[in-house]
Amino acid sequence: MRKKEKRRVFCILFLGFVITFACAIWNQTKQKWEFTGYQQVTILPGDTVWGIAEEFKVKERKTMDYAQEIMKLNKMSSDMLKEGEKIIIPLYR
Repeated sequence: MRKKEKRRVFCILFLGFVITFACAIWNQTKQKWEFTGYQQVTILPGDTVWGIAEEFKVKERKTMDYAQEIMKLNKMSSDMLKEGEKIIIPLYR
C-alpha cells in the first residue's frame, strides 16, 4: 500500500473507534427506566417530597431528580406538604 492509502485506512479505523467509544458511553448514560403511569398520593403527617421520592423511585434514579420531577408535575414552588393534600407522582419501572 502506498503511504496515502495507509493514512486513509488509519483515519477510517480511528474514526470507527471514536464512534464506537462514543456510542458505548452514550448507552451507559441513557435512561434505564420506563414510565408506567401516575399515582395519586394523599399526604400523611410527616410526609416529605424527599421521602415520597425515596419510596417510589426506581433504584437507578437519584432521589433528588425524582423529587424535583414530582414538584414540577404538581406545580409546587416549595417542598412543603400539608396533611391531607393530594399530589400526583409519576411511576417508573
